[in-house]
Amino acid sequence: MKGLLIDTHILLWWLTGSKRLDAERIEILENPDNTLVVSTASLLEIYLKASLGKLKLPGNLEAVLDRLGVHVISMKFTHLQRLTELPFLHKDPFDRLLIAQAQVENLTLVSDDVLIRKYDVQIM
Repeated sequence: MKGLLIDTHILLWWLTGSKRLDAERIEILENPDNTLVVSTASLLEIYLKASLGKLKLPGNLEAVLDRLGVHVISMKFTHLQRLTELPFLHKDPFDRLLIAQAQVENLTLVSDDVLIRKYDVQIM
């Protein structure tokens, strides 16, 4: 079993059936042997963008994630402490927090963000 922390854009692509999400990633996300995790940081980012009119919420997000068996991880002090220790290679605060959470919780980050690859984090 592998713990996968889903980056915000991957989550949105998956929930909206975007063609930007390849078949390999869909198979990984739908594999019942994987534990899927979404950060409250990603949820915050989604709701902020929705409130600004930059995206439409994909239905009742809580119910959708529950139906898909996705676990939600909250921000912890250990994540925030790790965030302060990261080199400043990526300017997006949400992505930096996801990197810290993946490192602390030993999760593989599912992302297409090339800047994340500069960090010491498992990426899929």
